[in-house]
Amino acid sequence: MRDFVVNGGYVYFLNASDGTVNRVPAGGGAITPLAAFEEGLDSLDIDATNLVWTSTVSGTYYVKVMPKTGGTVTVIASGASVPNRCDVVTDGMNAYFIVNYRILAAPLAGGATTEVYASPIELLWGTSEWRAPLDDLVQNTTNLFFHAAGFDTPGMDLSRPKPVTPSPLPFFRGGRRKAATDTDSVQIRSTIGSPGALEHHSIAGPTMYPSLLWPASDIADHVAVSNPVIDGQDIFFVGTRGIERMPFCGARAPEVIVPSISGTLAVDSSHVYWSPGTGIYRAPKGTPLSP
Repeated sequence: MRDFVVNGGYVYFLNASDGTVNRVPAGGGAITPLAAFEEGLDSLDIDATNLVWTSTVSGTYYVKVMPKTGGTVTVIASGASVPNRCDVVTDGMNAYFIVNYRILAAPLAGGATTEVYASPIELLWGTSEWRAPLDDLVQNTTNLFFHAAGFDTPGMDLSRPKPVTPSPLPFFRGGRRKAATDTDSVQIRSTIGSPGALEHHSIAGPTMYPSLLWPASDIADHVAVSNPVIDGQDIFFVGTRGIERMPFCGARAPEVIVPSISGTLAVDSSHVYWSPGTGIYRAPKGTPLSP
């Protein structure tokens, strides 16, 4: 299982082992293959009507779109790529995706691919040129958020308004490896030092240091904080104790809802979903936490 999303009562997922794009009822049931013979499956996203995914085969990336109920698979972008994860998000009009040190946009209806952002050229040791690889692409209705790696530093998190403006906005310097957004803010994980921490930052920026949601004062239980997702009321994340949640405002300590679990997370109105790499599981979210 390479990647998955939850939408409209279904879980959609990429099965890299057999090259299929599939869906299954969120409550469990028969798996319906939607596309087959897809090599190098990588990243998946969904909008109101379409599935969008990326794949990388023999040094070439592909961005593909298909109705989420199944149908014709259409390649909307392709090009040369070094072997790395090709993250993709869609807002219903465009697919935004990372290729090495660039973010590109391709209209779902077809058309020219445009460059949204490219890491600037940096000189190393006088003449060697280097560009920061990009990863961890997420979005809300107005902005793209992504991480630019550092050559010998943790790197920098950047945001890019949609449509394109002249320069990206730095909103945090550090080693964030995953983010989740709503319309106002971004919840992030810091990998600087130990323990890890959940942090909140307004996309208005450009303050360089976000406010701390959870400093993990009980260090033994919260050294690892990763894969945050938001449902509008609570934030869910993977901690050392398992899947935990806390109020969006960060006013009380996290509680464990599924112990001893790790993996990628997603939420819908009633459940939290996770995949440890093989299989997709879910558990009730329970009553939202009050501050």
